[in-house]
Amino acid sequence: MNKFIKESLKQARKAASHDDVPIGAVIVRDGKIIARGENRVQLKRNPTLHAEIVAINKACKKLNAKFLDNCEIYVSLE
Repeated sequence: MNKFIKESLKQARKAASHDDVPIGAVIVRDGKIIARGENRVQLKRNPTLHAEIVAINKACKKLNAKFLDNCEIYVSLE
């Protein structure tokens, strides 16, 4: 199994630990994880905090960019 998918599954387990739907995501650039996210909808009572959005927001902040050129996202759900 791909190491990035494994990490997204780890994030999904974190989501499950706080009673959220167990979905995780990671953003990768140049073969390195630059951001991780897990569903936080229930935890924060915010319907927009899906794993993908959490990871994208963290990656944009880290790169100080509004676009994530040359990045890939790996999600634990199809």
